[in-house]
Amino acid sequence: MVNSSGAFTEAQVISRLREIFQTTDPRVEVGIGDDAAVVAGSDKRQVMTTDMAVEGVHFRTDWSSAYEIGRKVTAANAADILAMGATPDYLLVAVSLSGSENIDWIEDLACGIKFEADLAGLQIIGGDLSRSEKMVLSMSAIGHCQSPITRNGAKVGDGIFLSSLTGWSAAGLNILESDFEPVTKLHTQAVSE
Repeated sequence: MVNSSGAFTEAQVISRLREIFQTTDPRVEVGIGDDAAVVAGSDKRQVMTTDMAVEGVHFRTDWSSAYEIGRKVTAANAADILAMGATPDYLLVAVSLSGSENIDWIEDLACGIKFEADLAGLQIIGGDLSRSEKMVLSMSAIGHCQSPITRNGAKVGDGIFLSSLTGWSAAGLNILESDFEPVTKLHTQAVSE
């Protein structure tokens, strides 16, 4: 699992976790290793996913507003549900704050989360608040489907659909890291991706 430099890949970690967390529950149709888990219900399958975003790793508060951060993290969770061909239903939001945020900043974060959740059809039904040195947002999204679309289920002739332009996150990061001044609406939009 660890290469010669002591580093490891996400795929190596997922492979090992799949071995450790093997389930014997026959209702679990898709487990660790895909965009979301799928659990068979009586008439439909539940699709569940979770994502975590850490300040300084996945977002920077000096580059993005609270609203933009809320939208970005929520969109990632919704995308995982939608990638499985599922309908988004619910969202649980856990936020660990550093203590430097004021109430307006927290409300802006919540408004960004709500805006993106509404776009996806997610109802925010709970979560948790805590404190840490750096801000951490963790979300768990739940949806449903009749027949999931898995990563290994693609076949010749299937359609591929993108929800936004590819490369925008990298373009936005490049703009921010190079102190390039956005000159058009597209530059500004790339930064927010």
